[in-house]
Amino acid sequence: MSSLSSVFFLGAILLAHLSHCLASPAVTCQSLSSTLPGKVFYPGSDAYNSSINSYTYVNDRLLPACIVGPRSTGDVVSSVKILGKYPSTHFAIRGGGHSSNTNFSNTAGGVTIDMRAIKAVTINEGRDTVSVGAGALWRDVYAKTDPRNISVLGGRIATVGVGGLTSGGGISYFSPSRGWVCDGVANFEIALSSGKLVNANVDSNPDLFAALKGGQNNFGIITRFDLKTFVIKPFWGGTISYNNSTDDAILAAFTKHKTPKNYDQEMSIVQNMAYDSSTGAFNGITAVYYTTGQANPKQLKFYTDIKPQLSNTMRLSKPGDFAQELEDFGVPDEYTLAAVTSFRFSPTVIAETHAKWKAWVLKIGKIANLTAVVNLQSLPPPPRSPRTPNSFGFSPNSHPEKDLVPFTLSINYKDASATGALTKEIRRFIKEIDRPESFKYMNYAGWFQDPIKSFGAVQVQKLRSVSRKYDSTQMFQKQVVGGFKLW
Repeated sequence: MSSLSSVFFLGAILLAHLSHCLASPAVTCQSLSSTLPGKVFYPGSDAYNSSINSYTYVNDRLLPACIVGPRSTGDVVSSVKILGKYPSTHFAIRGGGHSSNTNFSNTAGGVTIDMRAIKAVTINEGRDTVSVGAGALWRDVYAKTDPRNISVLGGRIATVGVGGLTSGGGISYFSPSRGWVCDGVANFEIALSSGKLVNANVDSNPDLFAALKGGQNNFGIITRFDLKTFVIKPFWGGTISYNNSTDDAILAAFTKHKTPKNYDQEMSIVQNMAYDSSTGAFNGITAVYYTTGQANPKQLKFYTDIKPQLSNTMRLSKPGDFAQELEDFGVPDEYTLAAVTSFRFSPTVIAETHAKWKAWVLKIGKIANLTAVVNLQSLPPPPRSPRTPNSFGFSPNSHPEKDLVPFTLSINYKDASATGALTKEIRRFIKEIDRPESFKYMNYAGWFQDPIKSFGAVQVQKLRSVSRKYDSTQMFQKQVVGGFKLW
């Protein structure tokens, strides 16, 4: 071949490569359709519209160029390989579609991979693990485990996805005694940017195993979770709602609960204080669980004795029923904003911060009709074994479950035009009450926060090292635009 021909030949190769790099999302979608016939959906189709409308919050109902609906692990691997050929096409990974943050599980103008068809739940031989497809919801899991009197570290809202909750950490009914939901994973199956499908567990790819426990979507697409099971029996729990005349008593009860000497690993409390600007009403809603199986345990009387009560659903039941109850408290089909911080516990910090929140919501209630909630609960304890770390950076000997109080803000509203003003307000208020060093739980963080930084510099460097090792092209940093990034 002459030198001139060689130049033309090399130029043609470079041009072909460049055309892939700069290809429009439409070209990417066409390539996906060719490889996955019948599994790529376009605007206007019933499958496309159904997927978009199924997101919990309106701000997640973006319009991608196409939606891929994989039905198998092989479909996911094929999707990753094709997307790798078109690096200018951004994409999102959708599990349950419950994220409060725009762009985290959907993307405008790009490609959304809707994992919901991969939702098989299989109780494995010996019943020590359950294998769960990454598109499953927690109600799918509990439908299989509850009748067998076994459970897993799982979500407390029925329609939250297994994938998003677990990869972001996760808090369970059983977390006070057993840790983060992600710490209940025995194995992850994950599709990497290289097109390889690998397992990550304590013996195989252990660095990736640790990173996936709180590292969210930074390393690949998780296709299956193998969750450790344990035996349960019906336990006492439910919700109690109060009017605002009980605010002081509720906050005093939660303060008592959080006092380190009172820590009880069987007790899980989620304290919500809510404000409805349309009525001007404040009220408290407490979700309380005691996992020993004892009916009406005396350990909860400091909560259950608070009067007056607007409602009380305390009963013996199992995770699936409790998760459906909290699902029924949800506010779907609205816009939402969220943010989180955490405080080191003191006898006064809860009441003081609540007072600031109460003054703030009266102010933002003038912007739009809204429901504002502040959520107080406990963080799970960290893994005690150095062989099974997660991403969060707590020492095995530390006790964040006793020492820290996560403080989560959320706002739900219907007027899209209020988004700018409300975003400005929630950013301002969280900055006002935040401590720079505070741990920020990823699943409750706002898109404008940096929860990964709050894991500590050492952890950030570990996560970046794992990213370089398993995602050498940095697909999940550059093409996956949603989620909290490592750089």
